[in-house]
Amino acid sequence: MVIRLGSLIRALIEPRNYRDVLGVDPKRLGKVMMVLAFTPQLYYNILKNMVPDVFDITRGGRVYMEIVLDERMPLWLYEAMLLQRFNAYSTDERLDLVRKGLISGLHPLRREYLATLYELVANTEGGKASPRALVKFTSKLLDMVVERGKELNYELFEEFLKSEVSNGELKAYLDVINEGPNDERGIQGI
Repeated sequence: MVIRLGSLIRALIEPRNYRDVLGVDPKRLGKVMMVLAFTPQLYYNILKNMVPDVFDITRGGRVYMEIVLDERMPLWLYEAMLLQRFNAYSTDERLDLVRKGLISGLHPLRREYLATLYELVANTEGGKASPRALVKFTSKLLDMVVERGKELNYELFEEFLKSEVSNGELKAYLDVINEGPNDERGIQGI
């Protein structure tokens, strides 16, 4: 696969190879701009070592710019990672309940509390949440939820946050935590 990817990159850099590798007639093209995105793992560890001639060619002035992407994790990716992990380690019975819509894919956690945790972690880290910190706090929260043997609710989340804030792990105003909605009041309001 790495060699095939290297061949495709070579073909993209050398228009005379378009016909053979890509099946495209280069005479029919005007200007071509390509944006290729590689993870650091693929770029540095695999491609640079396995197909070094591709990177020698790119240093010759044909690559306009290398853009380093931010390593922080957006909320949607955080949720997707949790869903993937829960699905990977779930029993068949749990997966059936999720498929039937009887429980959330995030069960026993809940999306609204995870979004709050995400924002608190981002605030603690200066505006952007890192994957490492998110995994650390989510792991602690999940351990607490599993230990209690019930789905995450406001009281349990509040207890978790107070514990983490008092330890200095998370930055949050405890007055704001105390003003949060009660699960029962929230349900009655709907």
